[in-house]
Amino acid sequence: IDGGSFEIKDRAVKEYKEDEEIPLMDICKYPTVTIPSKYYIDRGFSREVLIKYGVGDTLQNPYTNRALVPVHTEDGKLMGFSGRSKYKICPKCEFYHSKYESCIDKHFIYAHMYKKWFHSSGMKKTRTLYGIDKVGYTNKIAIVESPSCVWKLNEIEIPAGAVLGRTFSWHQASILKSRGISKVF
Repeated sequence: IDGGSFEIKDRAVKEYKEDEEIPLMDICKYPTVTIPSKYYIDRGFSREVLIKYGVGDTLQNPYTNRALVPVHTEDGKLMGFSGRSKYKICPKCEFYHSKYESCIDKHFIYAHMYKKWFHSSGMKKTRTLYGIDKVGYTNKIAIVESPSCVWKLNEIEIPAGAVLGRTFSWHQASILKSRGISKVF
């Protein structure tokens, strides 16, 4: 690399059982949403991409004031959802809540509901790549962290899948292999 240096960091890879079923979500339990998400439109995403990925806003408790992102298996079955808080982080308590609400105590039983992202119960993020069900035939793909990265790349016609965090699992690698993807960036 032109005389420069670089560092390779090893990451732990989560193991999975080959015959383990992927838990799916009953579509009747999916919260009511208004698609496309006004929250993400205001952040610069196109209506078309938000409609394509089914991203909407909800006022349904307990997901009030979140933009919901449905998460599917590689063949398009609903696994669950991730909900992004519409609020900014509170500099005092470091949770995401309305400026009209009191700060959240980290020991509060529902404190997890005030984090930036909330994931539906039982969803196994390491068992899919977000957006892979929308990728057509290709031998190359971008692997990114979050759904919003997938949407931006989709807007410029670059196929992408998100790991929904920092962990890349053996199952996610097998999804790429089964689709004949040989180039990952």
